[in-house]
Amino acid sequence: MQVEALEAVINGFQPDGHSNSCEVVFFEIAGDECLHVNVTHRYQRKVVSGWAGPGSIPDGFVHSRTFGVASHREMVRHIRDIVFAERV
Repeated sequence: MQVEALEAVINGFQPDGHSNSCEVVFFEIAGDECLHVNVTHRYQRKVVSGWAGPGSIPDGFVHSRTFGVASHREMVRHIRDIVFAERV
């Protein structure tokens, strides 16, 4: 399954020498063929092209995005961009 492969890659991301904990959540919505992704950071991050947000929630700041027809490599790149976005 594509989500399991994405999770495996994301779990292997290295923080490049700084703490950058976040939560990445994949989900689907009935009637929508896109894969939805939310990335929540404890502290606000710079805006990354293609991602909506940030939205302020009790756990921090969430950015959201959907993927329709995209390669595994492209999805990983976009997710990595938001996971490692600079702190504001």
